[in-house]
Amino acid sequence: LVELSTATPVVLKHDSRYLLPGDKHYLDRLQHNLAHKADVLGLPAPCGLRVLDAGPRRRFTVRGAPRIGAQVRVAMEADGRFVEALRSWGLGLDTVQGFGWIR
Repeated sequence: LVELSTATPVVLKHDSRYLLPGDKHYLDRLQHNLAHKADVLGLPAPCGLRVLDAGPRRRFTVRGAPRIGAQVRVAMEADGRFVEALRSWGLGLDTVQGFGWIR
């Protein structure tokens, strides 16, 4: 079991709508995002994902487009290699724009 906290807000979307922790599809979309990253890396997907804590809603504009998210602290069972990859890659979408970076 590993706990990860983000230093920056995690951005997730469902049907073109930004999601926040506690929203109906939030865990499903985050699990999908993590499973996709694991698949790309050829590693087992994490399981038992839970959001332990979440920060307030944050809104940013990146290249004229809005991004909405919140910092999170999550727990999951994951392969150690995958956890190390997440420390470099981050959680959620738009990680190359600085979202979802791990502390």
